[in-house]
Amino acid sequence: DYLKYLPHIRVSALKDEKTGKIFKIIDKLIEERNKRVPEAKLNSAFTALSDVEGIYSGGKKLKIKFIKQIKTSPPGFIIFSNMDISRKNNIKRFIEHRIREKFGFEGTPLFFKYKFWFK
Repeated sequence: DYLKYLPHIRVSALKDEKTGKIFKIIDKLIEERNKRVPEAKLNSAFTALSDVEGIYSGGKKLKIKFIKQIKTSPPGFIIFSNMDISRKNNIKRFIEHRIREKFGFEGTPLFFKYKFWFK
């Protein structure tokens, strides 16, 4: 699971196999690292997710109140939810997998800040 988001390519400098492909991949990774996802898309993806899939912790259903991309290069997000998920690794992995599934971000790490929304 660790570094699963990185692309893999086999090259041979001796045989000059696929060496030209390296620069295409680098360009793609730079594009992914600088990608910005609109708030509306992020929020609608996670609102729909909360309605369909039940993610529970301690008998409480996770509800993501708001999510926003706060930076690029590397991409960073802030997530407001109804529970403190900063120490819940399974939920953090779930959120990262969903963002990658919906929006890509191949080859770049994602950073998150979690905020507990009292209500």
